[in-house]
Amino acid sequence: MSSQIIYLKDLPKHQTLRAMAKDYPQADIQAVELYILLLRLVNDMIAVVEAHLARHGLSRGRIAILMILRHQKHDSMCAAELARYCGVSRPTMTELIRALIRTGLIRRVPAPGDRRRAVIHLTDKGRAKMKAVMPDYYRKIQEFSQGLPETMRNQLLAAGKAMMMNSELWRQSAAKQPPAGPNGNAKKSQGRMKAVNTAGAQL
Repeated sequence: MSSQIIYLKDLPKHQTLRAMAKDYPQADIQAVELYILLLRLVNDMIAVVEAHLARHGLSRGRIAILMILRHQKHDSMCAAELARYCGVSRPTMTELIRALIRTGLIRRVPAPGDRRRAVIHLTDKGRAKMKAVMPDYYRKIQEFSQGLPETMRNQLLAAGKAMMMNSELWRQSAAKQPPAGPNGNAKKSQGRMKAVNTAGAQL
């Protein structure tokens, strides 16, 4: 499961974006610039965190499961709930769980009061792994905002929360898009979007 994001290695100059706007007058240049910048930052964050976790035989998906379990009652939760918390499909969660079981960091146990149902339980080895990994994990995260004054961090947090509301509306709008019909209109639209994205990657 790849986590790589396609982004521009060199951020385009503002003049380049303004030139692009001549071809696409509806484009909000500041919004495009912010979008590209955020993609670059997120890609850098993922690369650094994934590299750190890989040295411990983990991934962002696996550490997310360990962290969720560690803060649940009895350090356990059913697989379906884990999938919902992580925002992934059940098949994806099944693969993550299998990998963690193979390394002994979690195990399946009968659910309290219902032995026909299983829950995922964090093992002692899993707790020890977290104790070894998490301090440096949080230090890595802290590095991304080091040097920024508290006031600027608060402003970024406020802006990020506001953008999350837009993101939710964005996802809902995308989910309502009609599927491709017999005439292939949706596919043509997707093709146009792909062409626009490809053009953006060449800026």
